[in-house]
Amino acid sequence: MKKSLILFAIFLGLGIADAQAKKAKDPDAGFGKWLFVKSDKPVQVRYKQMKVENNTGYFQLQFRINFEDEVHCNKPQCLGYLMNFSYPQGDLSKQTHKNYKLMNSFKGIYTLPDLVSFPMSFSDGSKFIFQDGQLFAVNSPGGSPQQAYVTTACVDNILSNYSHHNCRDFDAASAIELK
Repeated sequence: MKKSLILFAIFLGLGIADAQAKKAKDPDAGFGKWLFVKSDKPVQVRYKQMKVENNTGYFQLQFRINFEDEVHCNKPQCLGYLMNFSYPQGDLSKQTHKNYKLMNSFKGIYTLPDLVSFPMSFSDGSKFIFQDGQLFAVNSPGGSPQQAYVTTACVDNILSNYSHHNCRDFDAASAIELK
């Protein structure tokens, strides 16, 4: 009986270790669900909380084009999407601005090389929480969580027959092109 319990404990331990190893290799592990950057364009973002140090949360972000969504422009003149994306670095008043061209030929997932960082709680009792892969804001002690928005973005189509777009702050010269 004692041998059976020992063998069971060993196999249980090996099973847990194997499951943890598989989770560590899973590139999606820890990321939340895909959210639309703008509701009328198929560019999506998701978050992963990497760590919290001294009240500062550090998050990794990923982008993709959802080719299956009904808002995806699949006409021949639609080449992809441009995006001006701003995110906090250190506190909510300091923003980093990035420009992207996500071409329709880009079928992968782009991981933002910088970690997005910002305070997780404030002196008035409001705070951010990362729960179930989602970022929420709680505006008062005991308040209910609401979807949090710490990034800003403009997304528009890249059209072969029309060079204008609606993203006023988009800088084509500094844009990272994803093909």
